[in-house]
Amino acid sequence: MTVVSNSSPLVYLAALSDFELLPKLFGTILTPLAVWREVVEQAPGLPVRAAVEGALGHWMNVVPLTASPSLTTLPRGVLHAGEAEVIQLAREVGANAVLIDDRIAVEHARSLGFTVVPTVALYIRAKHLGLIPSVREKADQLRRARFRLSDADYQAVLRAAGELQRPPRSGPP
Repeated sequence: MTVVSNSSPLVYLAALSDFELLPKLFGTILTPLAVWREVVEQAPGLPVRAAVEGALGHWMNVVPLTASPSLTTLPRGVLHAGEAEVIQLAREVGANAVLIDDRIAVEHARSLGFTVVPTVALYIRAKHLGLIPSVREKADQLRRARFRLSDADYQAVLRAAGELQRPPRSGPP
């Protein structure tokens, strides 16, 4: 499976000490140069820098684009450089999935036919594979780390992970 990652999944997995889930879930991860710059050159002192540097050449590779992201392929909203390069690289290498969280980028990637795996979905997959015991704990940690996860999305994540307690039914059986 060919997977291209944006910076946010890398940043949050490193912050929660879960970076090593990536090769267990997907094997090799590709990132474009803009993402590498965000997580290595522009992230001194953050856990993601050391995590990415340790993974490079093993199960993570930085792949240069053969063409610049075309403005004609971008959605109405503006994508950041990393998101635009993730989608462009995914197109160039024929990726099966992209790891990305930004809503506009998610919608655009889906419109191009890519499977989108947001950070929280990584944890759902990890739980289903027996790599972690609880998604709720990870979702709570993500929220404490300032990951944007609305109450509705939080509930949906727990439901998808089978960790949402359903309220008892009221009324006659």
